[in-house]
Amino acid sequence: MIQLHVPCVIPRGGRGGATGFIKYALQYGYDLLPCYHLGETQLYDILFPFDMPWALRCRLWLAQNLALATGLGVGFRLLPIAPKPNIRCLTVVGKRISLPQIDTPSRDDVNRYHQQYIREVSELYERHRRLHPAYAEKQLEIW
Repeated sequence: MIQLHVPCVIPRGGRGGATGFIKYALQYGYDLLPCYHLGETQLYDILFPFDMPWALRCRLWLAQNLALATGLGVGFRLLPIAPKPNIRCLTVVGKRISLPQIDTPSRDDVNRYHQQYIREVSELYERHRRLHPAYAEKQLEIW
């Protein structure tokens, strides 16, 4: 039998919750590659009233409970659906985290590797945040 190893991106969050992607990676024997995208939050301006504190709380609740991203933003003024052209983005990639294949991972297995992943992402952010002016003084929040 031939096995094909293809890179796969699994966005964090969604129906599986914050650790769902770890469980999936353990079940199928995928490695994790921590990444962080600096500058992404500057590509669009959030329109009023979606930037108000009450709207932010509502959007956060929808994202956490229903896996629903909401908001209305404007990027490039001549073509609002396009990102702002003058914003520099930078993607940094950390060290690969090799995971064992566990058909039925326990909650402890998932939590152990999730903590390792969070630690790697946090260190990656701290090492590189000063490369982008908008992130130089920002602390990373993981929730």
